Amino acid sequence: MNHASLGISLIALVPAVALCAYVYFKDRMEKEPIWLLAVLLLSGAAVYFPALLLEQTFGGWIDSAFAEKMIFSFDGVLTFTSEGSRISHSAIFAVIIALVEETLKWALLFFITAKSKHFNYLFDGIVYSTFISMGFAAVENIRYAVIDGWDTLFLRAVTSVPGHLFFGIFMGCCFTIWHTYNEAKNIEKDMIGSSPLIKPKFRFAPLWLVLSYVMPAAVHAIYIFAGSYDSRPVTIFYCIFVLALYVLCFLNINRMSGDDTSSERLAYTWVIKKHLDLENRIENLTKNLISEEESENE
Repeated sequence: MNHASLGISLIALVPAVALCAYVYFKDRMEKEPIWLLAVLLLSGAAVYFPALLLEQTFGGWIDSAFAEKMIFSFDGVLTFTSEGSRISHSAIFAVIIALVEETLKWALLFFITAKSKHFNYLFDGIVYSTFISMGFAAVENIRYAVIDGWDTLFLRAVTSVPGHLFFGIFMGCCFTIWHTYNEAKNIEKDMIGSSPLIKPKFRFAPLWLVLSYVMPAAVHAIYIFAGSYDSRPVTIFYCIFVLALYVLCFLNINRMSGDDTSSERLAYTWVIKKHLDLENRIENLTKNLISEEESENE
């Protein structure tokens, strides 16, 4: 690697490092262990390579499927025989890339943090997903910067790298809700074991686990399609979409940081609210038993 490539590679790391630092310092209640964050960051960086291999493989299959509808000119410009073919090719390609990348990032988040003893505050899920996403984005950014140069580097610094942060925020928020929901379910299970009057109400925690994968994948697919499809209306939509993601995700980071609390404490609160009428049911049952005894005595 020559000095120019080394320099541009180091600069390509800046957006990911800056966003990691931003989210890290927003974690007000209890900082996560540096070793855990390093594992998440490096794991996110490592899965970029299998993701790239899978994307190239699937991309080849997609191109083969559309081979009869694709035309390459002498100067290498790609065109399609119909507008429908172009839309279909772009849409399928966007979905495949989104699924590959978000599947690998989600798998890291789940298997590394789901049962971690350090996952004990609401903002932790945001931190974990951010470090995985920024590890991935950093390696991806270096590759594109070295291949395409400075113009691509500056454009990606305000679009693609923050984009991975946005996808990570969607993933982390839903994953945190699932984690807290699961804690509430376990607390409720203990209560059921001590009282036959309590009926289970926390049954759909897996829904949030599914959403922690589906939501970032869906947003990612829309982002790729809108960013790569050559159409003025779609380009305008892309700019509005990215701006909306900026506003939504940074507002969510600030809100989650400001409202951060123990996930176990919140889980207890959810259980209490769900079973708020427990005392009334016990009182009514007691009255009924007393009434039955009095009737029998009469």
